[in-house]
Amino acid sequence: MLNDETGIIKTGLFGGAFDPVHNGHLTIAESYLESGLIDELWVMPTPNPPFKQERTSADFVHRYAMTVLAFTGIPKTNVSDFETKLDGVSYTLNTLRALREQFPDRSWSLCIGEDNLSTFHKWYEYEKVLSMADLIVAERPGNIDNGQLGEYKDKIHRIDHIPVDISSTDIRKELSVKGFSSQIPSNVMEYIRANHLYDVRS
Repeated sequence: MLNDETGIIKTGLFGGAFDPVHNGHLTIAESYLESGLIDELWVMPTPNPPFKQERTSADFVHRYAMTVLAFTGIPKTNVSDFETKLDGVSYTLNTLRALREQFPDRSWSLCIGEDNLSTFHKWYEYEKVLSMADLIVAERPGNIDNGQLGEYKDKIHRIDHIPVDISSTDIRKELSVKGFSSQIPSNVMEYIRANHLYDVRS
């Protein structure tokens, strides 16, 4: 179960490429925070995604800046560039080890979607990851738990979530065609235009 010892800050870790960050990321973050399972949510853009299909379109410096803009003003959130201080590919295992060492006053839970849960057994050293963190899973339609983590059911905490049916991939396509997406916060859209990201011109 989640660590609720006195003095321990229950912290959710919400990682991803955020390429770009969009309203779906904001609504799922709200669901994590409203679950009552965590005190704070650390949003962590990934510098070097471990899977080839996750190669990013925008450089980390831009993805990080956009994520900071998107989460500005949302209580109990912290956009972190912590993984830039680590060497190599951004494996969750390495990130958790470093976080636990540097922040002993915190317990950690990975905040993921239902789609990530179905493939979690393919994550690098996932058993060791689950020895250090619980999973907080936001329900999404069309994704079914394939039973791969049955022995870890006590480590999985499902939360209610009304998803926004969008993806960063779809938004990048929309931006390249229309030069605009209503699913992106206005200050992020301004940043994209100013920096000519995703073939969008100001």
